[in-house]
Amino acid sequence: MMKPEASFDDFMSDAKMNMSRHVDYLYHFIPSGIRVAERHNVPPEQFIKELIEFVHSPKCTLQDGEKGIMLRALECALRSMPGTDPKLYGKTLEDKDFDWQSLRGKYVLIKFTATWCVPCREEVPGMLYAYEKYHDKGLEIISVYVSQNDADPVEAVKKHVEQEKLPWVILSEALTEQAGQPAHWGFYSLDGVPNMVLVDKEGKIIMQRARGDKLQVKLRDIFEHH
Repeated sequence: MMKPEASFDDFMSDAKMNMSRHVDYLYHFIPSGIRVAERHNVPPEQFIKELIEFVHSPKCTLQDGEKGIMLRALECALRSMPGTDPKLYGKTLEDKDFDWQSLRGKYVLIKFTATWCVPCREEVPGMLYAYEKYHDKGLEIISVYVSQNDADPVEAVKKHVEQEKLPWVILSEALTEQAGQPAHWGFYSLDGVPNMVLVDKEGKIIMQRARGDKLQVKLRDIFEHH
């Protein structure tokens, strides 16, 4: 027999105990904790807010510096919760300011990606298919290329975009950082790439891990069944 999964309360108790011992545990815990919360029908934002409350309490025995690290990571995680506005920002490959507000009234697929990421490239055919099919109906796509180790990361991204023939908006993390804005990697506490979210006409996240067949089903429901 399979061992039944612990209750959400038991999961949280174990998580808080581990967080109090090892600050690095938090970075592995946030993504898995969100999945556990969803399986138990607990809103992910409730899970994050409960952890923030715990870190502020005397029960969290970490030093103030480590508590600060935890709080920043948890606050980053809240920025990508369903129902929140991701407030996307940055510089395009043409070194122009990106205007997030200009996309109100459209559905937007945001993909945090990198030229070296093989799974990121595997998502491209499905994204191209969706863009061709739904762009005229109100779908926009934005690829955000996170920092890379290339000698010239901007040129590396330009070459990659040309090879992949990507027709949508491209944001460069390198140019964004050069302009004095925080890296998306830290701002959203990304745990890896590809990291993809779908945003509705009001600018609110309606789907996390928006990839593969699940993304295509969601887009069909939005654009073909309404």
